[in-house]
Amino acid sequence: MKNTFNHVLRLLTRIALHGYFSKISVKGLHNIPKNRPILFVVNHQNALIDPILIATETDTKPHFLTRASVFQKYWAARMLDYIRMFPVYRVRDGIQTIKKNEETFEKSFNVLAQGGTLLIFPEGTHHLNRTLKPLSKGFTRIALGIKEKYPDQGLIIVPVGINYSAHQFSGSKVGIQFGKGFESNEDSRELREKTFEAMKALIVFPDEGEYANQMAFLKSSQVDLSQPELVKKALKTAYEPAKSYHFKPKVYLSNILMKLIHFPLWLVWKYIQAKIKDPVFYATFKFLVGFVGIPLLYFAGFLLAFFTGKWTWFLTYVLVSQLSIYLNRNDPR
Repeated sequence: MKNTFNHVLRLLTRIALHGYFSKISVKGLHNIPKNRPILFVVNHQNALIDPILIATETDTKPHFLTRASVFQKYWAARMLDYIRMFPVYRVRDGIQTIKKNEETFEKSFNVLAQGGTLLIFPEGTHHLNRTLKPLSKGFTRIALGIKEKYPDQGLIIVPVGINYSAHQFSGSKVGIQFGKGFESNEDSRELREKTFEAMKALIVFPDEGEYANQMAFLKSSQVDLSQPELVKKALKTAYEPAKSYHFKPKVYLSNILMKLIHFPLWLVWKYIQAKIKDPVFYATFKFLVGFVGIPLLYFAGFLLAFFTGKWTWFLTYVLVSQLSIYLNRNDPR
């Protein structure tokens, strides 16, 4: 039942993600080994959007390690456990909770020992900046721990880079790149350094001292920020370090049209947005509003047409709704 539920949810979510984003490009799938335990190490810039992209764009059926704070409510903990998520406790969750990580590590070891796949965000936090923060020791404990506990399993660490053209906007692009996998033969510090360099090569990574200017230049030049190789080429051939760049976001008519057609959902989103303290979660909740809300909106229209006979109005609304989503997906973000 659990596997069937996850399979159906994965299919529906994949369809919805390809409606939410204008383009999802995936490179390096050949780097994912077959019949080996896999530890995906991924950069983290877009909250729950990041793991569901990996889950829907590969056939690995990964388990996820995520922050324990989202497990606080009983119903949330049950649901997250059902979709293969394990909690990771940090000092900020209370020093007394750290010992609970032992159970999480054991669950992780069991998944890998059975040849499964585990996904972890080794930065230990998420952020909107297109950078890579120093990696925590948590993922090395899993990588080295599974090697010590089950030395014959042959764990493969696969670095992954996720890059968004515009994190918080629907109709934007996302690029996923899977790097070449490797086994862990180093100590904790060396493994973190090796993994950091492998992940850095897969993401957009502007110079720290020129970050604001480089990002403004890339956006004003309409460089596709979901493709690191295009970004590196643009910065190498056209960027002038001494020049100050400015970028002003554009307002697209197709986005306005989509909001008008789905006005009730837009109001729900604005209500939720006002309560979100961390802007990294904007895209997650915006996606969920559409994922749940649009089918409900269509169902309400269907019931109204059923009782009033206004089928022409209902079908017209559905067609215009889908057209507005399609046009929004083709905004040049």
